[in-house]
Amino acid sequence: ANAEPVSLGPVIQPKISMIFTCCRCETRQMRSFTRLAYEKGVVIVQCKGCGVRHLIADNLGWYYDWLEDGDQNVQDIMARKGVTVPRLQGDEALALWEEWNEDNTK
Repeated sequence: ANAEPVSLGPVIQPKISMIFTCCRCETRQMRSFTRLAYEKGVVIVQCKGCGVRHLIADNLGWYYDWLEDGDQNVQDIMARKGVTVPRLQGDEALALWEEWNEDNTK
């Protein structure tokens, strides 16, 4: 008949982490955001060094005047400039994160 609602726990969103160097102040930093935001929404990150905001992804067309036709994310922008953005998973990603973390916690 009437069953009590059961909590299934929190929804865990898959995350993407990105390590980059600010083109304005040269601060190397890591940022994380949800995969959903990167692939379907808008991602803007603020530099820890100078405070400038970097557009990482715009799948909604909100910043169409900042992007060229067809560009939706930082990978598209860099590809147009002839730069390949490596996508790391598993052990490669973990090794890069550990290296970055070690360099930035000294």
